[in-house]
Amino acid sequence: MRVAAKVDANQTVIIKALREVGNADADGAVSVWSLAGQAHGCPDLLVGIEGEPGKGRTYLVEVKDGEKVPSKQLLTKDQKRFIQQWRGSPVVILTTPEQAQAWAINTLQKQRREQATWQTVMNTSNARTNSTSSTR
Repeated sequence: MRVAAKVDANQTVIIKALREVGNADADGAVSVWSLAGQAHGCPDLLVGIEGEPGKGRTYLVEVKDGEKVPSKQLLTKDQKRFIQQWRGSPVVILTTPEQAQAWAINTLQKQRREQATWQTVMNTSNARTNSTSSTR
């Protein structure tokens, strides 16, 4: 028999806060899917943060209610096991909408800087290749 998923009281406002990041863009910069009900310690959210087409990144996010006393914010045994065994990017733990937005904005800016740096490197490399081949 399946047990109903427990959803932290602040999960809805955290999802809303994440989706607002980059909302000046046509479709926003962040997509969020709830994984509630997956069980076995699986984190609560699947979060995609934009990059160049096909180069965004995906993160697993565990939501904890920052309004609860610290002892009620602890990871469960299943959550700890999942995090220890997960081989993808580290699981992100968020407790407030403000923290969620700050994390998403910082992550988005970092990805954009990395992509701009990569694009500069590629343009420089292509320019050198083109100038070398034209002098032959």
